[in-house]
Amino acid sequence: MHIVADEHIPHVQEAFSTLGKVTTCSGRDITATLVQEADALIVRSITPVNACLLYTSPSPRDRTRS
Repeated sequence: MHIVADEHIPHVQEAFSTLGKVTTCSGRDITATLVQEADALIVRSITPVNACLLYTSPSPRDRTRS
């Protein structure tokens, strides 16, 4: 499992690293490109999670259907 998370969430790396690979960055810097390979997205309210972020990033399941 690949998790993309806001680096400003306390203990995010420790809390989720047992579930898979955790990639952290500033919530303001999370882009569709970064989310593209993610199975989970963990953010704070500063990160705008909208259709542009989510729907321009095909899910891993969608990429395997071709």
